[in-house]
Amino acid sequence: MNDYENELNKRTAKWMGLLILSALLFLTILMLITSGCVSGAKNGYSSIMATPPPAPTPEPTGEPEPIEIPVVTVTGDPETYMLRTNGFHMREWHQWFRNNVQGINGQGTKDLRTLVTVYSYKFMDSYHWWSVSWARKFVVKPDDSRDQFLFAFVNMYSDDVFADDVRQYGMDCTHFTAQIDERLYFADQFEYPERRITEFDNLYTYDHVETPGPYGYQIVQEKGSGIISAQSKEWLMGGRSNAWDGYCQYQIPRQDKYGNPVNASNVKIVGNFANLGGVAWWKLE
Repeated sequence: MNDYENELNKRTAKWMGLLILSALLFLTILMLITSGCVSGAKNGYSSIMATPPPAPTPEPTGEPEPIEIPVVTVTGDPETYMLRTNGFHMREWHQWFRNNVQGINGQGTKDLRTLVTVYSYKFMDSYHWWSVSWARKFVVKPDDSRDQFLFAFVNMYSDDVFADDVRQYGMDCTHFTAQIDERLYFADQFEYPERRITEFDNLYTYDHVETPGPYGYQIVQEKGSGIISAQSKEWLMGGRSNAWDGYCQYQIPRQDKYGNPVNASNVKIVGNFANLGGVAWWKLE
């Protein structure tokens, strides 16, 4: 190796050393700069994400006193309510009067005065009827075991003292319904109205003359044969002795919608007499 090559190698090594030294110096300065930024960023992040100081816990209060929710009740006088809604007590008469009406007997215009009342009632889980052919009793129960029977005893007559014998068409059990809460229950149809209910053997009609039968029917026993039949009435003739008297039969639940027993305290008998006498109701008591 000649002197020229030695000199070239020295210069190359010198420049390589300077270059390495410059690189090391640059890296040192860069690390110093970036370490400050990172520290600042770390400090900023820490200040943002730091857990806030806990809020002071409020002092515990005492147990709140229970508040009783008032129950809305009718505060009005019951008698005033009955007068306002055309309600009646047992054995009180609802009546209507119309002058110059045409009777079905076609004898010109006459005055009409009609009176009607519900005079008794009876709740029963079942009842018995007497069979003449079998000479024994048979029991009858409601169609649904959750129901019970209600018998309402009705008397209606046309007054021929202060009015005339107009002979208006009669109003059978379809004009009377039993009301529980807001629901109406219609009377059962009498499949065999001639049957005698033995539980009523010791009861009497309103005039206290005979045992009540189904309302709107007349029980007749033929002479000689002794056959008992029920004849449906058509019109209401004048006079108390011609009154329609008897029972209407209903199947009603044993409990109302609130679970209370259904009895005289929450049942009404509603009569709908259309354009003649309007609507009236009787309180069972």
